[in-house]
Amino acid sequence: MKNWRMGDYVFSSMGKDGNAGRICEPRKAMLRANKAAGSEVTVHGLRRTFATVLESLDCPAYPLKALLGHSMKGDVTASHYTQIGVERLRPWLEKYERFMLKLIDGRPEAKEVDTTEN
Repeated sequence: MKNWRMGDYVFSSMGKDGNAGRICEPRKAMLRANKAAGSEVTVHGLRRTFATVLESLDCPAYPLKALLGHSMKGDVTASHYTQIGVERLRPWLEKYERFMLKLIDGRPEAKEVDTTEN
């Protein structure tokens, strides 16, 4: 039995030095996960699904951009006047989590959002 412990990262990886750290390049991890699941999911596809679900849950544009890690440089209002802290983002992540858990659990109310690609 493998000993599991909570680490500093949600997605951790053993570095070349033998120490645990964060995944810097997810390709190998995604290949292993896809092989185990028999799927062809991409990191970009996961980002698109994340953005699509949040938008469908009425997440405003500025928090959505912040959650995706998008730059606010081209938007004067966002880059100079709007400060979005973690506490402002937390409710949107919790709403996303609740939606996804309902979807995984097979509850019909979660299937109202269509996350397919256009």
